[in-house]
Amino acid sequence: MVIIDSDIIIDYFRELDKAIDFINRIMTDNVFITSITKMEILVGARNNNEIVEIDKFLSEFKLIYLNKSVSQHAIKFIKQYSLQGNLRIPDALIAACVKYCNCLFYTNNIKHFKMIKEINVKRVY
Repeated sequence: MVIIDSDIIIDYFRELDKAIDFINRIMTDNVFITSITKMEILVGARNNNEIVEIDKFLSEFKLIYLNKSVSQHAIKFIKQYSLQGNLRIPDALIAACVKYCNCLFYTNNIKHFKMIKEINVKRVY
């Protein structure tokens, strides 16, 4: 089980070859995105046609939703790391989903997550 961050999906829509190759290579039943990631991607749509296109593409991923445990992890991360680095609420929630699922997290925004030692983060390209 792996979780993919929004930056990789954004690069996919920008037709960056490395992102396209990566997503095509790892697409299995065990590839997830968080509900936060889905919102981050959808908010970038410029019109209804793009919303439909994005929604169709994202339907290929399984979604991890927020729950009480995820929220508790996110609050813990905010308390621990918000003063040490650039941990924003969306990133804390995504990191909390990764912690909750105990899985590998692919992102190129390492600086947003590097301080959180409780999760396994890997740069893609």
